[in-house]
Amino acid sequence: MNRMFDSLRKYKDAGSRFADFRALLNFNDSLSNKWKILSRVLRLHFDHKSKLCGRVLSHYKWIFTTDNKTPYSALRDFSQGMLFPSRMPTLKEYSNFLSELQNQHTNRFDRFVVHYKKELFKHHIARYLQIFDDYFRDYSEYKQTLNYIRCGIELPEGSYASSRGFDRVRMFYGNAFEILTSHFVIPACLNNICNNREFHQFAEMDLSLYTTIDKANRAEPFKNNSKLKFLLEGVDTGLRNASHHADIRLLKGHDIIEYRSGKKRKKKTMAYVRYIHLCNTLIINLFIMLDIELQLKQM
Repeated sequence: MNRMFDSLRKYKDAGSRFADFRALLNFNDSLSNKWKILSRVLRLHFDHKSKLCGRVLSHYKWIFTTDNKTPYSALRDFSQGMLFPSRMPTLKEYSNFLSELQNQHTNRFDRFVVHYKKELFKHHIARYLQIFDDYFRDYSEYKQTLNYIRCGIELPEGSYASSRGFDRVRMFYGNAFEILTSHFVIPACLNNICNNREFHQFAEMDLSLYTTIDKANRAEPFKNNSKLKFLLEGVDTGLRNASHHADIRLLKGHDIIEYRSGKKRKKKTMAYVRYIHLCNTLIINLFIMLDIELQLKQM
């Protein structure tokens, strides 16, 4: 715990938005209930039930101060609460990157924003709701390592996590991987603009073909872009395949998971606490992607 508070000192400026750094850790305990309210708000919003949506939204306890209290601003408030403090510099860098693209490639960027709002936004938000509902349903399992990621601390050697909920979360990593890599279309298109191309024109294909390639390869267009490749943290295709197909098991009497990976189906093992940590890494990346998409929605 002391290591976490030591780490928080690095984020003093960002932390001024919280009355007390300890609120960060206390905030974790309320996340599940807070998400239940927000999930209902967003579903009511999608169903055009504005009055009931407003009443439910009034029960949402805001993390950061804002005068713009709408369903989407609440979603961004929650997202940034999840990413505080260690990922806040990442969000700032990405905001600057979007502004640079808009200023330097105005017409191409604006065409991408129009495409995003018309073709992608609603589908993506629905996927976020789906995976976040799954995550917070079993939040008691994931929260065992979440603070380490939020505070920018490596998982300590010898860490331990209860594995009582393994059967409920064995497929989560694979499902989160599927949604994250599906949404890689956003950084891939931004990378095209960054390279003086139209958003839908890749170096060796167009957008239609890109959306058909294996999800494991969808980061290829931007994996060498220093401003985008951070989204690849925690992405493990072998673990995805095992988790997505439930081909993963907990060794009896141990806190070790076993799965098979690759064409030769090579047997691999991993500490259960590491698996939980990787699930949290993907969920944090999904919240970063969500924040990026909410910024695009406002442009």
